[in-house]
Amino acid sequence: MIIKRRKTTLYIFSLAFLFSIFSCDVGLGEAVDTEPPSVEISAPLANDKIRGTFTMSGICSDEQGVKSVEIQFSSIDDSTGIVSYYPSENKFFKASLKEDNTKWECVIDPQKNKIPDGSYEASVVVIDKAGRNSKQKKSFSIDN
Repeated sequence: MIIKRRKTTLYIFSLAFLFSIFSCDVGLGEAVDTEPPSVEISAPLANDKIRGTFTMSGICSDEQGVKSVEIQFSSIDDSTGIVSYYPSENKFFKASLKEDNTKWECVIDPQKNKIPDGSYEASVVVIDKAGRNSKQKKSFSIDN
């Protein structure tokens, strides 16, 4: 009688264990951000020649949401090899997020920001709410 009761108890616990394993979702779940955001630069077009104030814009996305979009220009002086950053090293232009944080834009005035004529590479960094980031670059020239 005791052996039969133990077998029944073992059978019930085994079924409960199997049910708990196969009925649970295993993993990190949707609440954990495991992927970096995506970013694309729509404007200006690659190798454009820009005159006057212009708008940089594009799209971005992340499964948990985008926190910010930062832009920095860099230029290499061919004669000296010195890299210059605009607005300045470790500082960035902040883009405005639009339409549920899936589009961004930033109006840039080269004269106001003291960006001289020349060839530039824009680095656009999208940062998501978990602090992950992605970067995209585009080259263009400023000729005022």
